[in-house]
Amino acid sequence: PVNRKSPQTLDQKIAVILDYMHTVDNRLSLYKFISEVFSSSHASVKASSGKFYSENSHIKLMDLWWMQCGGMHDINMKEWIMNQAAEICAREASFLTNRASEGPYFDVAKSLRL
Repeated sequence: PVNRKSPQTLDQKIAVILDYMHTVDNRLSLYKFISEVFSSSHASVKASSGKFYSENSHIKLMDLWWMQCGGMHDINMKEWIMNQAAEICAREASFLTNRASEGPYFDVAKSLRL
């Protein structure tokens, strides 16, 4: 019988991939790699990132980052989240007041402008 190598753990596989990345280009950081995966126009790269989005994996990853980076204790992450939330709220409030200003609630909408 042929002796098989025992299967690698996920951590071991990731370490091998990261080591390989550094042998290909020692300046290729994980940040650069991930950034390019989500901004590339290359067809196969776009297909991979599209699958990632379609499976809602980006939400799962943000949950993981939140938990692993300290969540409420990470000032930078909290600030980023609050800035994103403020942008969403401003856009939604603007949309609502724009729609209301076209109808019978014009005076109310004027008082709500941000």
